[in-house]
Parts: sequence; C-alpha cells; structure tokens
Amino acid sequence: DDLKNILGTDPKTGAALRPLDNVGVQYGLRALQSDRISPAEFVALNRGVGGVDLDGNFMTQREAMSSYEAHRIFADSLVGEYGAINQAPMIDQTIPLTDDIPTVDIHDQIRPYEIRARLNANYGDHDSQAIWSGAPLPSTAILAAEKWLTAIDKLQAHYPYRARGWLVAHARPIAAADQCRVGGAGAPAECSVLSHSGPRQMAGGPMTEDVVKCRLRPLRRSDYPSAMTSAQFRALKHIFPTGVCAYHRHSVGWVAHSHTWVSFGDQTLYRDPVVVPYPLVRSEVPAKS
Repeated sequence: DDLKNILGTDPKTGAALRPLDNVGVQYGLRALQSDRISPAEFVALNRGVGGVDLDGNFMTQREAMSSYEAHRIFADSLVGEYGAINQAPMIDQTIPLTDDIPTVDIHDQIRPYEIRARLNANYGDHDSQAIWSGAPLPSTAILAAEKWLTAIDKLQAHYPYRARGWLVAHARPIAAADQCRVGGAGAPAECSVLSHSGPRQMAGGPMTEDVVKCRLRPLRRSDYPSAMTSAQFRALKHIFPTGVCAYHRHSVGWVAHSHTWVSFGDQTLYRDPVVVPYPLVRSEVPAKS
C-alpha cells in the first residue's frame, strides 16, 4: 500500500494494485530441457505453482496484472535501469560471491548482473556500475565512491556541457573497478562468470529480468524433450490455456525510457520529465585560495 501513489488503487478494494504476474511462466523450463528434471516433475511444478493473494497467502491461480499496471511499472521507473541510472555512479557490493548458502543472505547474487544486463541493453555499456563481491569491506567502497564523485566534480568543471552519463563514465577511477573475490580474500577475479540463475531465467527469460508481464504465444511441442508424452503435453495445454511467455518480445507495458525526477508528493502525477539542477553535497572541503 505504500505504492498507491505510483501504482494506483483497485476500485473494488481500495488497496494498491500489485506489480505481480506469472501467467505463462514455465518454471523449470531450462532444467527440463537440460534433463535435470523429468517431464512429470515439470508438469507437476507448473500445475501447482499458483500465486499469492493480497495478504500473501497461497492461492491456486496464478497472479495477473493489467496492461495498465505493467505500463505504470515501467513508466514510473519501478523497473530499474530505464531512467537516469547511468547518471549515478554505483558500487554494487554483494557478499558473498555466490548463493552457496542462500538462507544466510537475502541479497540474491544474480541481481547485480541483471542490472548490468539492463545497462548494457539500454545504454550500450555498464560504465556507471562496479560489482564487488566477497571483499573488501563497505568502508573501502565509501572511499572509492568518494574518489569517483570528486573526479566527476573536477571533470565537470572542465567539460560543463557534457552529459551527466558521460561524466560518470569518464571520471570512474581505478579504485572503482570490478572486484570479485572467491572465498572473500585474495586478488580480484573475473566478475562476468555466473554459476547460478533466478527462477525467471530458468523459465527461459532474459538475464535482464525486465519482462514483468510477458506476451503470450501458443505452446510448441518442439520446445520439450522427446521423453514428454502426449498426455503430459496435453496437460501443459490445460495449465497454460492462453499460451506461454514469448521472451523474444518486450514485456507488456515496456517503455524505452522511464520518467525521471518525478514527484509523487501530491495528487498530481507529472508525465513529462522535468530538468532540475543537479545538486552535489560533498564532504571534501575546498582548499583556501
């Protein structure tokens, strides 16, 4: 309900609309295709996955949002990396490197890589993002961020008319490079190799995980292994009567660029981006002349 101003409300209940949709999602599809689960397990999983109701309780039917809600999610920047995120230097510190013990850490390790995939897709690079896994400690990241922000200030003084995204990318110091350490110590390792995925990637979705409500297509027998029986394929058609996700297409509600610097302080929802001064609060005291 804290998102009422952004998502709007259900006229029947008065509650905030929910940004949840799993219609057409084939959970475990890649595991099925790689023979890690059987066709029977795949059918049972998708028959029983269901969803959650407004109070977070399990329900047998899947969750569905309207195309209006999906558009609001994109336009109002609830899907990150579609607004002005390339203008913000980011040090994404995820500890540990992998999800070996996911019950210990709530921060899914795939999320920084999803952000990187979105940056690459939307801006052609990820120059505004550094991924740090394992070590060093957050205090080190603060020092690196301080260097980065100071460098942006200095570069902007020389190039006052350059775009903010250009300044962020070209001011990035060596201290803000990727640093991924296996085991939490030692020299940084390559950050681009993933050994895990999220449920939506395992369902055939993209690394960007920006398909909040998928467009649907008919089921194709060729998508499933030959071990799947005719009865099991008919069961899938019953589970997915309207079709399955077509991940080669943009999400329902997709926009090329979200609104930026939007205020939700009153009843007016501004639809046109407004340019505002870019204030910087710095901890460094300028030297006296």
